Amino acid sequence: MLSEHILTDAQTAEASDHGDVLSMIQQAAALLLPVLQAEASGDRRWCAYCFKLSSDRNLGMCMQCNMVGYCPDSKCQKRHWTSAGGHKAECAALLEARVREEKEQAKQSVKNERRGKKKGKKKKGR
Repeated sequence: MLSEHILTDAQTAEASDHGDVLSMIQQAAALLLPVLQAEASGDRRWCAYCFKLSSDRNLGMCMQCNMVGYCPDSKCQKRHWTSAGGHKAECAALLEARVREEKEQAKQSVKNERRGKKKGKKKKGR
């Protein structure tokens, strides 16, 4: 779990007595930085149900909205779907938002393409 990788005040105090604070922080950073980098690029490295992290492997995504990652076995996904306030309540909204964003990107791409063609015609007419 994520909480297993975060230092508590007691652990920090104990580690500082032994001079291990920096190495514990470095270990946490070594785990979290790849996760954050993957998340920034759209990959999922943490389970939305149990919050376990994977620094070296992308997790399976919800097949409907493709926005939420889960552990390799399907237990977490099933539990999250059926739990109170779980993914079932948000999945349709996430899917709708993703579809709307994809449509907007497609429209923008068409507009940019048309602008490029108009500029090309103006240069030929000169």
